[in-house]
Amino acid sequence: MPRLLLLIAAIATVAVAFMHVALGGPLVVDALRAEGDLPAVVVWLSYFTWHDGTVALLVCAAAFVYAALKPGNRALGVFAGVLVLGIGLLGLATAVFGSGALWRTPAPYAFGVIGLLALAGALSPSRR
Repeated sequence: MPRLLLLIAAIATVAVAFMHVALGGPLVVDALRAEGDLPAVVVWLSYFTWHDGTVALLVCAAAFVYAALKPGNRALGVFAGVLVLGIGLLGLATAVFGSGALWRTPAPYAFGVIGLLALAGALSPSRR
């Protein structure tokens, strides 16, 4: 069961990363680039951060797969699970304390669930 949870977390992370790029990119990145009143450094730092998030998600997905296939490396699954859970908590806090507009995105929901799944898999005793 621990391996299955880590693999489910990996698949869900790749799915969220795909949605992040395919759906969120045109909505967020294109709007930022089209905004003429923002300083260039704000636009391009936001652009960089957007894609930095994509890379982080894909690295976490790879870590979940590796931890699932190499049970001796569960610490990697814990690390990536804590990272994704932290992203989820950040999304939740931003929606609660920043802007309710974030509730219309997967940010406050998906990452926390994925992080908890990964941690449950990485911290469960192995039955090998």
